[in-house]
Amino acid sequence: MTVKILIIEDNYAIADILSRRLDRYDVHHIAASDGKTGVRIAGEECPDIIFLDFNLTDIDGEEVMKQLKEDENTASIPVVMMSADYSGQRRERAIAAGCVDYISKPIDKKLFVHTIERELGISLERL
Repeated sequence: MTVKILIIEDNYAIADILSRRLDRYDVHHIAASDGKTGVRIAGEECPDIIFLDFNLTDIDGEEVMKQLKEDENTASIPVVMMSADYSGQRRERAIAAGCVDYISKPIDKKLFVHTIERELGISLERL
């Protein structure tokens, strides 16, 4: 099984950390450094799961979610919102926007992997 993951994150260091974690499992991943590019790539690549930063430089994560949900090609892709904001309000907003989960930054690497496995029903160790 081939797994494709899209990371929409404007902080290069965070995107790099997540990418390197996925490299350990030989998982195909794509990164977008802004929301508009992320929406375009999601439509072109149809990833299995998307990790989306809440605060992007061009459009915020809620707007990205709105655009993804409006497109029938991307509407069913599970999206996990990421933010350095630990407040319950931010989590509620992410879930209300249609995200399947919310992860606080800094992102725990084991939680990142577990979230992928849980949402996709797979074991990255067995790919």
